[in-house]
Amino acid sequence: MVNAAADAKKNEGNEAFKNQDYPTAIAKYTEAIEIDATNHVYFSNR
Repeated sequence: MVNAAADAKKNEGNEAFKNQDYPTAIAKYTEAIEIDATNHVYFSNR
């Protein structure tokens, strides 16, 4: 089951990545991992 808060952080990271703001993207993916470390997608994106 996807954690809504973690998924929101992932989506913020995706937006930052699209805008080529890589430091922010990494930070958002890291925040997602801190909320839910069981979802491999967050690690893959980071």
